[in-house]
Amino acid sequence: MAETRQHLALTYEGAATVLAAAVRRTEEIGARQCIAVTDDGGYLLAFGRTDGGKATNLRGGLPIVVDGHLIGAIGVGSGTGEQDVEVAAAGVAALAGAKDWTNE
Repeated sequence: MAETRQHLALTYEGAATVLAAAVRRTEEIGARQCIAVTDDGGYLLAFGRTDGGKATNLRGGLPIVVDGHLIGAIGVGSGTGEQDVEVAAAGVAALAGAKDWTNE
């Protein structure tokens, strides 16, 4: 049995890609949101809050999965629940090879 294993890890650059795509989507749909991107341990890698975000209704959280490996997560709040999920999915979709959550 192996004592170690290789592990994919989300980098800051990857988190910034996810965050930028999510911010673009929130601007396109006219929502004001808070967006957090974490690594697989739940530690914050990137955060953005667009102007005007005031409430969090906690629906827009999605895991970031690449090649079957959980490498991080994105959380979006302050829009409607549907907007939060839409923006989170757009962020994840910007990362090459990430699981597509738009049809879930």
